[in-house]
Formats: sequence, structure tokens, C-alpha cells
Amino acid sequence: MRTPHHRTPSHARTDRSAGRSLALLAAGLLAAGAAPACDSGPRPPAGVVQDPIVQPQYPNITIDGALQRFLAVDYTQIVYRKPTETTPVFVQVPARSQADNEFAVQYNFEFFDETGRKVGQTGYKLETLPSRRQVFMTGNAITQAAVAWRLDIRSAR
Repeated sequence: MRTPHHRTPSHARTDRSAGRSLALLAAGLLAAGAAPACDSGPRPPAGVVQDPIVQPQYPNITIDGALQRFLAVDYTQIVYRKPTETTPVFVQVPARSQADNEFAVQYNFEFFDETGRKVGQTGYKLETLPSRRQVFMTGNAITQAAVAWRLDIRSAR
């Protein structure tokens, strides 16, 4: 029996109050899940955002992030021979290891026509780079329609 001077301990009030809040939250979530969803008809599939790097700005040479500090390319010495009526594009890229030990990479040349459509690739080739020495990565297109190129370099692991 309670007397007028008897008070409920504060921790008991907090426990009851938390219990009520939890019950109200559960009831609200249950009601929200049971409510019919607004049907605005079929939704379109998710789209793709515009790539901020447009074709003319895309680099000719891409490399795996982990290799960037171990490989250097001399852009001034890249050999590019335009296609003629009898020969397709030829590209030679000098690359030098900056590592103290030898390591292997794989590289692939892709070739594109004047509209930017891919018209061929060399397939990945294995190249071992000796410590601090230069090698030449080469690629030939298989069609005279190729006028542009890209080189992708990745680790051979």
C-alpha cells in the first residue's frame, strides 16, 4: 500500500518508460509494414551515371594502382605508326622498372576505329621487367580500321 509520501524510485520509472517507448515503437513499425504501399506503377530499371572522363581525356596507358610506383613510361619515346593501305597501326611503349628487383607484368593493347569503337586487341602478354631497366611493350592492330590505341598494364601475379 502506498502512502502519500512514498515515491517510486527513479530507475523504476525509467525502466517502465523505456518499456512503453519500445512497445510504441514496435507497434508503429508493425503498422507501417502492414500499411499498403503507394503503387505508382512499374518502376524503370536503375540507370548509369555519366562518366566524368570523356573519351578524348581517357589516358592511353592505364596501370594497376599497386604498380604505379614501380613502373615509369617515357611518353616522349612512344612510337605510333599510323595505318596504311597495307599495314595496320603499330605501337611501341618504353617502360622502365623503378624497383630494386625484377617483377612480371601482363599488358594488353586495345585498338579503336575513328568512331571510338573497339576493333581489336592483342590479348595479355607476359613481360618480365629487370631491376631498373627499360623494356618495350609492342602491339599491332589486326585491321587497318584501327586508328587509336590503349595499353592496359596489370600485375602478373
